[in-house]
Amino acid sequence: DLNLQFDRYAPGVRMPLEASADASVDDPPLAAKVTIDVEFAWAEDGTLAGVYDLALKADGRFRERPMKLDMRAEQLVAARDALDVRQLKGGLDVEAGGGPLEVRLTAPRFAVSPKQATGERIELSARRGGDSPLEFTLAIAAIQGNAAQLETNAVKITGQARSGERRLAVEGALPLAANVAERTARIEQGTLNVVVDDPALA
Repeated sequence: DLNLQFDRYAPGVRMPLEASADASVDDPPLAAKVTIDVEFAWAEDGTLAGVYDLALKADGRFRERPMKLDMRAEQLVAARDALDVRQLKGGLDVEAGGGPLEVRLTAPRFAVSPKQATGERIELSARRGGDSPLEFTLAIAAIQGNAAQLETNAVKITGQARSGERRLAVEGALPLAANVAERTARIEQGTLNVVVDDPALA
């Protein structure tokens, strides 16, 4: 079941689109009501120039458990050697077997061009409750350089998990270098500390 509404297509003009659909997948089992409200911008050559005012939602069941997805963005622009992301926020909530799982993504501003790269803190986090809780965060900050040589020394990973009496803690810092035009990235000489506290190993 698909309901679709959109305006005319024209280069240089934003095209609003609203849609809703009942989506399902057999493997893994997934069924959800999906809605999207967005504006597309087209370049003179007919290619997609950008996505604006995105609001994507899904509400349903994953592996027979409740699931909700909510993603919003003020602007998503991607070219061969440029990116411009503004006010990107995403949230996923799933009732997993070990407890409720929450995944969050925030990227207030991330812009890369052939001349420079700038951005605010980008953060991806995951948290699960229940008898075996976990909490992990990946954060990227201090972005600099340009599209050909994008760099940051502030990719940080922190997290902790518990299963019974066993506890795990992770903390690390990784320098990242990337080339936007070539779609490549590398991590060199990072540090990652992992601490396991398990009475059974004492």
